[in-house]
Amino acid sequence: MALPNAYAALERRYNGPIPQEELDALFYGSVRNRAIADIEGSIEFHETYKARMEASAPKWLTRGNRAMHADNLDTAEFHGREIAKLKSRLFDLRSTKATA
Repeated sequence: MALPNAYAALERRYNGPIPQEELDALFYGSVRNRAIADIEGSIEFHETYKARMEASAPKWLTRGNRAMHADNLDTAEFHGREIAKLKSRLFDLRSTKATA
């Protein structure tokens, strides 16, 4: 069934908002796949910000602002910890056999 036809079938089935679980199944294949996509997006966000903080920290030091240098490094460490947590959750999700 093509996506527009499947969505139309869901609209006919529900008289009102379509439940999020049904939309996840339609667009991602399952709720689990939706969670995986969300975590992958979060990892990308944190990796980008970590790289930005690591790149800007030395610039603050050359300007003589040690406080901002330290703050940027602390922020980069925070994003690194978040990446590790998210990768652990992603591994757990990918290793489960559940489809819902």
